Formats: sequence, structure tokens, C-alpha cells
Amino acid sequence: MSPLPPSQPNADDHRSERLISVIIPAYNSADTLTDTLNSVLAQTYSLIEVIVVDDGSTDNTFNIAREHAASDPRVRVIQQANGGVAKARNTAISVSTADLIAPIDADDLWHPAKLERQLDVLKAFPNIGLVYTWFAKIDRQGRIIEFESRHTAEGNVLAELCVHNIVGHASSPLVTRAAIEHAGGYDETLRARNAQGCEDNKLYLAIAEHYNFAVVKEHLVGYREMPEGMSSDFQQMLRSRDLCIKETVDRHPALVAIARRGRFQMLKWMLLRALRSRMYRLSSQLLFEMLQTAPTSTAAYIMRFVFRRLTGARRATHDPMVGKPFVQLWSE
Repeated sequence: MSPLPPSQPNADDHRSERLISVIIPAYNSADTLTDTLNSVLAQTYSLIEVIVVDDGSTDNTFNIAREHAASDPRVRVIQQANGGVAKARNTAISVSTADLIAPIDADDLWHPAKLERQLDVLKAFPNIGLVYTWFAKIDRQGRIIEFESRHTAEGNVLAELCVHNIVGHASSPLVTRAAIEHAGGYDETLRARNAQGCEDNKLYLAIAEHYNFAVVKEHLVGYREMPEGMSSDFQQMLRSRDLCIKETVDRHPALVAIARRGRFQMLKWMLLRALRSRMYRLSSQLLFEMLQTAPTSTAAYIMRFVFRRLTGARRATHDPMVGKPFVQLWSE
């Protein structure tokens, strides 16, 4: 993949443009928050307000956020007792002032043109409620692991969302405030039900019931994948997904079979991530869960996996950017 050059800002570009509220939930994010904020504040579309919610951190997260607020008037910092990521995002939205919301987690990165590219889509298609982008997985040091999320679904994507979280994660979308409010915001009750993990996907499903989606087919987000970021209790992650999907399927019974296939796809994603992190005990648990969900599909999947291993027919990665810092996508 060749580096994607950011557009050159013009002093007159944003005089009649819309403000975008960037919301950042942060919990013990001292190691990554500065890089995240730098990527946000470097956006070529500069008409933004940035709201960092320190969700009861016990490290230096609050002080780091406050230093950025002191040096850039677009940044605001709010402290609250730890209430979970959904509550932190809702807090940020409640004090934001824009009619466009752009969430980003405190360990992810944005390409400088990310918001500009998404806003161009919203201008062209005003009936869109959410614009997502492709992303690259990055490691602890911000180096590219692989280029992901080449989904192209647009328009009515509700059925597609029951199979895959096509948006990918929480740092990708640009969403209209109307769409978020119509969906009821992020579901804070998942934490109390011991079912955290799919708060963002639940919101996307609720939005997709009433709004069209669009995609920018460029890798504009660096999504940081940490081994310790994977739930130690994969059952909680599944419970979160099952609760979120159930509410949608209850309203749309025709999606039952599609949702079942989506559960199997999620288990496959979790298995590959566990294997990549050498979490072999978790891998065996996931395989067992896959067999319970779809035994025939699981058997076929295992046979294909073993065949690729025995023959060396793995998917080769020839992209010269893999292994390089995500920032080089625009700095070279």
C-alpha cells in the first residue's frame, strides 16, 4: 500500500463547515494518550472540539490530558468515577456541542485526513447516519501488523452487521448526533450485566435500523491490538455480543439465521486473535464453543486450517508497510 497523503489545509476551508466533537474515553491510558491526542489534533479538518473523559484512572492519564488542554483550547477534560467505557462516551456526548460525533479510544491513532474524508462523504450523501473507514491493526509500538476491514457495505447494512461488525471498532465512525440520540446512546447497562465488550457494536446495530451507512475505503485508523486487551473471560465477550444481537433479532425475526452465522464468525475472529497471541488454553475453549455453535462448519474450518499449515499455503503479506509505524502512511 502506498502512503496516503493528507490534503493540504486552507485557511478559508472551514468558515462555513460543521463542528465535530471528538470524544475520548480514557482509563489508565497514560502510555498511549499523548499519541492519540496528537493524531486527533493534527487533523486537516481542524474545526473540532476534543472531549477527554478520565474514567477514574489511577495513573497519570488526567494530568496528561490536562497538559494538552492547557496547550490547545480545543481540548476539554472531564473527570468521573470509574463507570465503564459506555458511560464515559455518553458523558462526553452529553457535554459536546456539535451535531457530528467522532469517537476514538485512547490507544488508537487517526490518519490526518480521517475526518476530512468522512465529512466529504456526509456532504455528498446527507441522508447518511454513520460513515466508517478501513483500518490497520497496530502493535504496542504503533507498528502495522496488518491491513484490516475491507468491508464495502453501504446503505442498509443491518443484516451485514448481524454477521460482521463492519465498522470494526469504536475509533472508526463519524456519526450524526441525531443517529446517536435516536439509538439511545451507548448502553451502560452491559457492564452491570457482566457483558461488556460490544457497546459500540450495539450502537451501530441500533443506528442501522433507521439510518444508512457509508464507507471511506482507505486505512485511516490505527487500531491497537494488545494481547492483554483481549477479555480474559471470553464468555463475557460472547454474552455481550449475544445480548446485543438478541435485541435486534427480537425486532427483526427474519435475521435469526444470519445472526447465528455471525456468532460463528465472531468465534473465528476470537480464535485467530488468541492463536496470534499464543493464548492456547483460550484457543481450545473457543474451538469447543465453535463446535457447540456450528459443528459442521467448525470441522471444515479446522481441515482448511490444518491443510494451509501442512502445505505452507498461508496468506502471504507483501505490503511493504507491514511492520512499519502507522504514522508512515502519511509521513513518507
